[in-house]
Order: sequence, then structure tokens, then C-alpha cells
Amino acid sequence: MAEKYSIKDGRIEAVMWIVCRDNKIAIEKRPPHPTKASVCIPAGHINLDVDKGKDYIEKAFLREAEEEFSEGRFKPTHWKYLKEIDFEETERDGSVTKLKLHYFLVTGWSGDVPKNTVERKGKHADLVWFDISRYKELPQSCDRQVVGELVKRLA
Repeated sequence: MAEKYSIKDGRIEAVMWIVCRDNKIAIEKRPPHPTKASVCIPAGHINLDVDKGKDYIEKAFLREAEEEFSEGRFKPTHWKYLKEIDFEETERDGSVTKLKLHYFLVTGWSGDVPKNTVERKGKHADLVWFDISRYKELPQSCDRQVVGELVKRLA
């Protein structure tokens, strides 16, 4: 059965989580793709079949972070909602997917940040620590914007 994605303002809602430690963030290094960024902040879709209630965005963030970082038995313990950004992503066929991204900052967790993310019970992307001072090198404008604002807050 297909997931029932949350759609708000004509955009598919997704959650993004910035795991921050010692002025570094965990980012995904995905295999090359013709239209999508290969370096990005970890993310997941909001699934209305499981993420229910008025706090569905936070539930989706916690579920997705634990699922995708499952190899480290990762569980966020301290987090903060940062912001919402509307973003458009070009697909392989040239179509555009409109997204509403909800960013969270994770500063505390139990378990470990794993070496890779998991998607459908298999390896999805490598996780590497990225110095936040290099945020302008992030390929997606939405990630650059949020991490840039985080850098200013931490200064």
C-alpha cells in the first residue's frame, strides 16, 4: 500500500533534521542522480497513515529520524523546530515536485549517528560530518538558507 503523504498548500510535506555536534552537521552523501542533489540534510516524508494529530510534523520527524538512522539505534532526545521552507525539486522526467520542508535541529540523542541512512531496510546514503562554516557549499538552496541562519545564531 502506498504511503498517504501529507499535502499542505498544494505541496508534499517533508521533515528535515539537522544533527549538530561540535559545529558540524551530519549530511547524506547519496549516489549521483541526474537531477537531485547528492549532498543533503537527512529527510523523510510525512505519512498521514502513521503521523496523526495536531503534532503530526513532530511525530513524522521522530519516526523518520529513528527509521533512517536505525543502524545506530539513534533516538533524538533534544530538538527544536527551526522553520518551514517551500521548495521545488526537479524529477528525472523533468516534472517538478513541490515540497513544504519542516526543519528541525537535533542537539542531543541516544545511540549513535550511523555511517549511513537506511531506506526500505537497505543502505540509502553515507552519512558524513560537515563543518557548518562551509554551509555555502551545500547544493540545495533550502539547506544553505537554514544552515546559514543556524551559523548566525551560533556565532
